Amino acid sequence: MLESSRRLKALQIQNNEEVPANDARNAAMRQQRLEDAREPLREDEAPDAPILPPMASEVITQQARAIPITHSQSSNEVDRNREYKIRRAALGDNPTQEEMDAVVAYGLDQHRINFPNLY
Repeated sequence: MLESSRRLKALQIQNNEEVPANDARNAAMRQQRLEDAREPLREDEAPDAPILPPMASEVITQQARAIPITHSQSSNEVDRNREYKIRRAALGDNPTQEEMDAVVAYGLDQHRINFPNLY
């Protein structure tokens, strides 16, 4: 206990000496940077361009350009298979054979209606 107390006191003394030295060094470096920034540029020297993050509107525009444009042939038409797709989705994970047969029969009937020239 006594030794840990001595070590703690020694660390506090060391810390009390190092903190002002670090503060002085940091202040000197800051002052040097300020002075360097005030120096005029030479004729052949150009300042570095600032690196700024893109504006939100630019990011949104870039993201929008990355989205592929799909060209669906039936985008403006009514989906003729909509009811069939609904019935297929409604079958669920474990449909009975009768339920599947009913959906297949409906799909075949609709196919005959939609493509009469094939029959």
